[in-house]
Amino acid sequence: MMSMAGRALSPIIRSFTANEAQFARSGLLRSLSPLTQGTPTALIPGSGVRSFAMNDAQHQNNLVDLEKLKADPNIPLPTPTKHASGMGLDTMYVKHDFSQYPLEDLQKAFDTLPEDPYTLGSGRYKGVSRVKIVDGKLEIQPHDKVFQSAVYNPVAGDIDRNYPHCDDSLTLNPTLQEIIKTIATTANIPPDQEILLHAQRTLSTADATGLPTAEGWHQDGLEVVAIVCVARENIAGGVSYLGLEKGDKVFLEHNLQPGEVLTISDNDCYHYVSPTKVIDPSRPGKRDVIVVVAPSMRPPEPSTEQAA
Repeated sequence: MMSMAGRALSPIIRSFTANEAQFARSGLLRSLSPLTQGTPTALIPGSGVRSFAMNDAQHQNNLVDLEKLKADPNIPLPTPTKHASGMGLDTMYVKHDFSQYPLEDLQKAFDTLPEDPYTLGSGRYKGVSRVKIVDGKLEIQPHDKVFQSAVYNPVAGDIDRNYPHCDDSLTLNPTLQEIIKTIATTANIPPDQEILLHAQRTLSTADATGLPTAEGWHQDGLEVVAIVCVARENIAGGVSYLGLEKGDKVFLEHNLQPGEVLTISDNDCYHYVSPTKVIDPSRPGKRDVIVVVAPSMRPPEPSTEQAA
């Protein structure tokens, strides 16, 4: 890649350029050649390159010593938080197995997902959709951007993230309908509550490690979080961990397989997914999941003062 040292750059591009070295040190460097050929801000539509300024924290959080990360299933677990909305689990986590249900059509929907522009270099591809359960069926809700506080997401928080709408063939898939209804029952999600679905592929190659959780150990600040594994091919890693503290008091270590669902009490524990690496270097590896959350992370309405 052509060096940019000595060139007159604006501060926002300098923060991006510094991360070239950061990515290289992390062993996660992907091709960033468009930076030398055009306008850098075009790489992250609608957000300049703001998220790149946070990638130092992103990669530091992912420097986890997996050899020392061992779960202790005998750790006493607290009673989960009871939310005013009535949503939430009765235990710290619940696992379901839908591996006997057909997953092939769900898997096809991931092939058209675009790269996540807010975590470039992580290997993530993403689309979103919002639904409500009406008379026992999922109904698609109006599309909108996604917002999360930087308190919970240091990589891409406090900005309106603009992701494409998932294809309706994914959202209305009969298998996914059954999974979402099971999650809603388990987590006490009322019928009028809007639910956000993140369809996310994490791609890894011989030259690039995948980061399923770009923010490392984290909480999402939500009342319901569930991870639905749709596919995993040619990868090692991608293991889910739950801990009572950030990176500590780990009580669950589980490698989600296709058809498995893990619903967690997000406000009561931290979660993390280890990086993915290919097994056969001659072909890419992938981990496809649908993250189901409530509330649905719509951007906050502007205040009266802001509107004026």
